[in-house]
Amino acid sequence: MPTIGRISSLLVPAVALAFATSSVSGCHRESVDDYLAAGDSAMQANKLPDAEHQYSEAAKTAPNDPRVHVALNCMARGCPRLPQEPFEADKLDAQLDRQAKEFYNEKRNVDPQPDKQTVRLSQILQFYTEDFTKKAPSLIAYVNKYRDDKIPAGWKVDFIPYDWILNAQ
Repeated sequence: MPTIGRISSLLVPAVALAFATSSVSGCHRESVDDYLAAGDSAMQANKLPDAEHQYSEAAKTAPNDPRVHVALNCMARGCPRLPQEPFEADKLDAQLDRQAKEFYNEKRNVDPQPDKQTVRLSQILQFYTEDFTKKAPSLIAYVNKYRDDKIPAGWKVDFIPYDWILNAQ
């Protein structure tokens, strides 16, 4: 089973090798397990995994923990920021908390609009609503677990469209 860090670390060089594509969703499709088993030879042959499939496979490594959705980086602009350190088993809980706090406090991922009593959330929360609402009664309640400035519970939720364009940085 692929690990969180392995997924992110393999996608970065794989996308770099095939930078002819401008969107992660334009990558060749093949299974994560096949990709990981092939390792370096797959990357050298310019075979890229489907980022969405890779993401869902990695999410299985941390069942029932929606923080994984804001820890994985798929090289698209809409992805969470790439962590500055590898994920380690003995530090994983603290690392996932740190990633969640960073993600939910960034305006690009959580954009409160007090004049409209609305909060715009990253579309990642729409993609995986069921995972987040297993841990809190609503998306706002889940996000508030990690936010410095809490969002009022009665606000409307809209979603920020996910940006699949490759991140140039």
